[in-house]
Amino acid sequence: MSKKRYRFVLTALILLIRIYVGLIILVPSLFVESLMSEFNVSQWMIGLFIGSIMIAAAAIALFTGPIVSRIGVKRGGFLSIIIIALTGYAIGFTPNFTAALVTRLLMGFGVILAVPIFTPIVKTWYAEKEYGRVNAIVESSTSIGIALNFALTPILFPPPFWREAYLVYSSLAFTLAILWGFLGRGPLGKPDRESGKYFQMLRTRIPRLFRIKEVVLMAGVLFISMGVTTGIISWIPDYLTMERGYGIALAAFVVVFYNLANIFSWPIGGFLSDRIGLRRPFLIVGGILSFVTSLATITLVGVIPAVAVFLFIGLFGIFNALYSFSTVTILMEHPEIDHKTVPYAYSIVLFFAFSGAAIMPTIIGFVGDLTGLIFYGLIISTFLYTLVSVFGLFLRETGWKKAVEHHS
Repeated sequence: MSKKRYRFVLTALILLIRIYVGLIILVPSLFVESLMSEFNVSQWMIGLFIGSIMIAAAAIALFTGPIVSRIGVKRGGFLSIIIIALTGYAIGFTPNFTAALVTRLLMGFGVILAVPIFTPIVKTWYAEKEYGRVNAIVESSTSIGIALNFALTPILFPPPFWREAYLVYSSLAFTLAILWGFLGRGPLGKPDRESGKYFQMLRTRIPRLFRIKEVVLMAGVLFISMGVTTGIISWIPDYLTMERGYGIALAAFVVVFYNLANIFSWPIGGFLSDRIGLRRPFLIVGGILSFVTSLATITLVGVIPAVAVFLFIGLFGIFNALYSFSTVTILMEHPEIDHKTVPYAYSIVLFFAFSGAAIMPTIIGFVGDLTGLIFYGLIISTFLYTLVSVFGLFLRETGWKKAVEHHS
């Protein structure tokens, strides 16, 4: 098979792996009451448990660039899948909350490797004008996995069978590991053979990348976007069932509908951006519309008919994905970032992204304990989406249209 065609095989494999990550990371969100009852813990501790994967991911995010350089994309992808599988099995057998929390932290190490390690493949196997659409498709895969979790888990594993969910889902990872082992490939071109220790690589590349404005702005965008979105999606099933009287199946389907709209919007944003050759407008518009629609969803649910709630949650999913492809694409297009340094740049961005995702579920749970209502934590978090638009205003355009104007 030619290299031009084989890239689609690689993309399909990456999609499957990222879908699987989305499937397994938010399983506890559907078992909040069961976990609180079984382990005798409060809401903020469940928030910590949900966010623990993100805590571990943030802790080693800056090291993923050196890991990619040292072990390579092929072995790194295989390692990430195996870590997720083994820790998933372990969570299914944990005897207490502390053991479950620690094991879920370890799962975060596998999750973080599965995210940035594939960026060199996209950067080298595809043309620059294809980055937006390819990144949109790849990044939407996590939303597909999250949608599958909220659609299938309540049916296959109704509360309190959260352990069985982990055990069954973890089995799927071994099939993915075999597929990647046989069919996976690394980036085109000569691999980065930089010698030295991890900290030497960090000292030379990370500080230089922090001086690039777009890297810092994308870090801020993903801190807000991934943090707030993870917080809302993690807690909205509990909010709908405990404070708005929804059944668990209907509450889960609200999240499924959000992710379906999210999946639909990712490629649209990517294709439109590639077509017009601009990235910046999608951040400016997407941020403010995400705020408006998320605020409407949280405040009006239980007041307006359920059909209208689905309309608002659907619009929230569309607008929140409209700009998301740009966070990776802008890094790939930046003239100061090549295929050797893009994993490092993405590592910086992911450090802030997973930090936000670790912090927000815990904060929302804490506000729920403090006020007696998850509602207030959800409302406060929605206002942070406006910062995405603010960051977009200060961004330098990297799209191909701007590059053509510059060269002409």
